[in-house]
Order: sequence, then structure tokens, then C-alpha cells
Amino acid sequence: MGQDPASQTYKPWDPSEAPRLRLASTQDVPTNNTHPTQTLRYEPPEVTEMLNRISEDNKQTSQHLRSIAIDHAREKLGEHSDFLILHEIGKGGVGIVSAAEQVSLGRSVAIKQLRDDRDSNSSRVQLIAEAKVQARLVHPVIPPVHLIGENEEGKPVLVMQLVSGECWSDLLSKDGRDLDSGSEATLLGHLEILIRIGEAIAYAHEQGVIHRDIKPGNVMVGRYGEVYLVDWGLAEELDSSGKLSPRGFTGTPAYAAPEMIQRDGYLTNKTDLYLLGSTLCEILTGEPPHKGNSIKEVFLNINKGLNLSFPSWVPTELAKICRRMLDPEPSLRYPTANEVLQTLREYIERHQSLGMLDRVRDHVIRLDQMVHDGESPDRIEDLGQTCRAMLEALRVNLPEMEEISILHNRCTILMVNRMIEANNPGAARIMLESLPYGPESDQLREKVANLTARLLAKPSHMATNVQLMLTEQLVAAKERIAELEKQLDSDKRPDGDE
Repeated sequence: MGQDPASQTYKPWDPSEAPRLRLASTQDVPTNNTHPTQTLRYEPPEVTEMLNRISEDNKQTSQHLRSIAIDHAREKLGEHSDFLILHEIGKGGVGIVSAAEQVSLGRSVAIKQLRDDRDSNSSRVQLIAEAKVQARLVHPVIPPVHLIGENEEGKPVLVMQLVSGECWSDLLSKDGRDLDSGSEATLLGHLEILIRIGEAIAYAHEQGVIHRDIKPGNVMVGRYGEVYLVDWGLAEELDSSGKLSPRGFTGTPAYAAPEMIQRDGYLTNKTDLYLLGSTLCEILTGEPPHKGNSIKEVFLNINKGLNLSFPSWVPTELAKICRRMLDPEPSLRYPTANEVLQTLREYIERHQSLGMLDRVRDHVIRLDQMVHDGESPDRIEDLGQTCRAMLEALRVNLPEMEEISILHNRCTILMVNRMIEANNPGAARIMLESLPYGPESDQLREKVANLTARLLAKPSHMATNVQLMLTEQLVAAKERIAELEKQLDSDKRPDGDE
């Protein structure tokens, strides 16, 4: 992990300075008892005053919102009412999210409104801003916004897709034992969820938006495998230089990037990459990277720097990826979300290839035993062809592994011997094309040539003779094509190139 030369210059936000904390959680928690895994929004007094002034100067914003009639009982549903509140889903720091029915379309929706005890001009500005940012992000992992309006009291109302499923943090808790035991399938399943979230973040970044609160607690997984990154209430647009100067601290301390607690710092797309790394850390270790008994202690620990350690079951390559994502110096993290995704996909592909390699090792041992025991030729051929197909794929995915070539050669030799025994020199000749020249393959080529000569000398083997002639023509054609490709490649080289 890179060293952050400016780490000691960070001046962490001190929550004890805040006159009021707004927590995106299901309950209000006093400042000194706030848990570091809860979303925290701290705005210094001067920022709150500034937002209030903006809101006062911009009251026309709410005047452009259409009126939305909302009822809480079906029997009281008015003629112009289109939304019926069914039940509360959750209560955040400034808002309440409820499940509702949109009567005109007969569909379920989620409605977010301001809490009575959190209603203020700045809160209204922020809810409208949240709606506008999320509404222009059209992606399968981002719940769409259907409508923004105001209720009868003139408060903004956000209508969006109702997301049902299980919170990812709960799934991680359930799978904790399997992850600790090194379950490959469980790990890959959670990495796939992380990739889906990363795809949404990559898309948001292309639109100039950062999320600022990525964590398993803000991800829902549906019963059919659908994944949603929810709670875009802290998302903001970057300026033309790709930066955001934060107003106080906004985010979840246990997952926060160092620049999020720097007083005079700025946030970029790489802040979200850190948060993705914090989420990966939780997958691998069972907890987010930053610890402490209070918000202030967590901030001080972030300032000191990470001392990450991973359980013994965590693959070294995956730990290395996580460390780079969590580098305190933004410039040393991955350049973009797309590069994070590419790295994770390559890891998964390689990991799956290594699993396939384990299986093909067993197959080749079994094939050798089947040939030795004289089992059914058809069974030997079926298993042999399966092994060769798997090894051909592995040659592409893991080209640097010499063991794959050794296994491929061993499997091919067994199959060539099987084809010779079955008086099928054509198939044996084609398989020999994939073997490097050497004493053992030379002996096989001689056996195939002798078998070919014997069969051609027998007039009764007309079909075999035709097959052999076609095979010879095919091999000759392949050799000619290889020569032409080599000549074409040579002609394309600039003069002087070797």
C-alpha cells in the first residue's frame, strides 16, 4: 500500500463541534453514542445558515413542483388522490420512506417525505437535489425516480421504485461462517454483487456524480438475484474539474476515505473507489476497515492510517486488490471504477480457471486409470474429449501455467493411443498436430504412419482410405495456411523490423 505523505496534515472533523447531527438510520442516536456504521451528515453552523439562505432565495423551486395528493386510508382516498400510503419502511435522519400504492397504475412505489421534526429549508433543498440527481441516473442497479412533487403541506415528496429484497449486510452476516471456511462459491457470489454495484458507480461517474455512501447496508438483493444500490441522498455532482469540496463530513465513518475527513480537502471519483474497497474489506474480513468506540475515535484512526490484516483463507491476489483500493493516497488507487471492475472480473475468471484446473487434474488421472484398466472405448473417448476441451480453454485463460501444457500433452497421448487401438489413424493424426515434437510424440507419429500404410494396402477399407486421404489433405491445408499467415505477417512488417 502506498504511503500518504500528507496523512499527518489531516484535520479530522470533530463531531462534538456539531450542534445537530442528522443520521440516515432508523433512529436518532445521541452524538456520543452514534455508531460508526451509521450514515452521518455533519454540517458546520455556517454551512447550515448558507443552505437556509439559498433556500430562502430560491423558494421558486418549490413553486414549480406539482401537487401530489397522498392519503393514508383507502376509504378516505380522494377523487384526485393517486397515492395511498401502506406502511412505513424506514426512518432516516431527515426523511421517512413508506411503501405506497399508485392507484392509477395499480403499482407499488416508495414515497420519501421529510420528517416533521427535521423539516427545514435546507432539508427541502437537499431532498429536491437528491431527486434530481437520482432521476437522471438510468441504470438497472439504481432505483428509478418516478416523480418529484409537493404534498398538501407544501413539503417535497419523492416517488420512486419500491425495492424489495434482503439487505446485503444481512446476507454477509448469514454467510459469515461459509466465508470464514473459505467457501469459493460464497466468495464469488458476493464478489459478483460488488461488481454489480461497481457497474452502477462507473455509470454514475460517467455522469459526473459520486455516491459518497457505498456500503453493504445500502445495497438490496432481490429474490431473483437483482441488485440495487439505494440511498442516493448524499450523492452530488462534481464540478468541471472532477472535484467536490465537501461541506463538513457526510458519509459513514467506518467506511470513509481519508479525504472525506480532511477539512480543506476535496472529493473525486476515487473517493467512491475507496468506499468500494471498504465494502470489499467487509466481504473479506467481516467488518469495515475503520474501527473505534466513537465517531471521533474512528476519525482519529482514519487519520493514523490503516493496518490491514486478512484471514488466512483470503487469496493473496484478492487482498492485494483490496489494499490498492484502500490506499490513503487517491493517486495510488485504481484510476477508474472500470479498471476496478476489470481487475475483479479477471480475478474471478482466473479463480474459476484454477477451480477448473483442479477438476481436470482429477479427470486426467481417471483417464489414465481407465486406459490402464481397459474400460469401454466410448467412455474413454468421452472423458478424453472433455479433458482436451477444458485444457484448451485453460490454455487461453492461464497461458503462463506450464502444468496445463503438460496435462494437455498427457491427455492427448492417451487419446492418440486410443485412436490407434481403434484403427482410427485420421483422428490420431489430427490430435498429434497439437503435440510438440519429441521422442514420445515421434514414436506415436511413426505408429500412425504404419497404421495408415496398413489400412491403405487393404482394398476392403475403402471408407477408411477416403478418410485418410481427406485427413492428409486437411493437414496439408492447415500447414499451407500457417505458412501463408507467416508470410503475410512478414510482408506487413516495416522495413528494418525483425
